[in-house]
Amino acid sequence: MVAFIAAWVKDIILVVLFAAFMELLLPSSSMQRFIRVIMGLFIMLTILNPALDVIHNHIASGQELSAVTTTLNNSVNSGNVITSMSDERDKLSYELYKKELAKQIRAIVVTVDGVADAKVAVDVNNAADGKMAGSIKNITVYAKPGIAAIGQKISPIPKVNAGDNAVTNEAQELRPQIVSKIKHSIAELYQLSQSQIDVQLLY
Repeated sequence: MVAFIAAWVKDIILVVLFAAFMELLLPSSSMQRFIRVIMGLFIMLTILNPALDVIHNHIASGQELSAVTTTLNNSVNSGNVITSMSDERDKLSYELYKKELAKQIRAIVVTVDGVADAKVAVDVNNAADGKMAGSIKNITVYAKPGIAAIGQKISPIPKVNAGDNAVTNEAQELRPQIVSKIKHSIAELYQLSQSQIDVQLLY
């Protein structure tokens, strides 16, 4: 800062001395007035030069800051787009994973004696749950009783009168033995607790 002020003062002194020297060389009064005007402008320019430099640097800094801000905003926007695409990809991956699990589990369920058809819904953990991502959270099995897996038929359900609601309701329920077999088969294969498996009747 001191060196800058010293150089500035030297420039002013040199301009003043140069103006005085020019007045000595030009004895004509009209020319002296002209030289004084010119030298006055030079002196003013020399004095104002540091202020002009400060203003120029301030404008340049503002432009650089604006450029940096724009770059940062673009980077943030790009980061948001990448994050959104990554989240969407993870979501699709989880959905495909759950569908494949559901297909595998259904294939197991329909091999259980006494199950004619089944539908399966699987819920898995993700990273936000604080557990191992992709691990099975719970399974819901909708099973329809019918032909046994080995080709044998379940004991036929006797015809009942339309008003015999008690017998009809009993026939529509899954037998406890079938429910137990379904839970045991799934739990053993996927190393789950049977409490994570819910078996309901498929209507």
